[in-house]
Amino acid sequence: MKIDFKETVWESIEVSDDVADQILEDIKSGKISSVADLYNEYGDDCLDSEFLTESTEQMTIEENEGNATIEVRIKGNETVYTNV
Repeated sequence: MKIDFKETVWESIEVSDDVADQILEDIKSGKISSVADLYNEYGDDCLDSEFLTESTEQMTIEENEGNATIEVRIKGNETVYTNV
């Protein structure tokens, strides 16, 4: 049996000094609003990231747009329970 829990977590990104000012401006202007935006715009050459696992929190069904946040599966990947 396998149990999956959907959680949120902060990701911390360290950026090099040569792009820091531009990235800050891009965040303030709304050009960058996610980690994916940051990587798409600047690549990973100037970025170093880590997930802050101590910041994980269980998501609610409402936060997950009405979708399950707990799934229980058995062999063959058959879902036998979700919390929706």
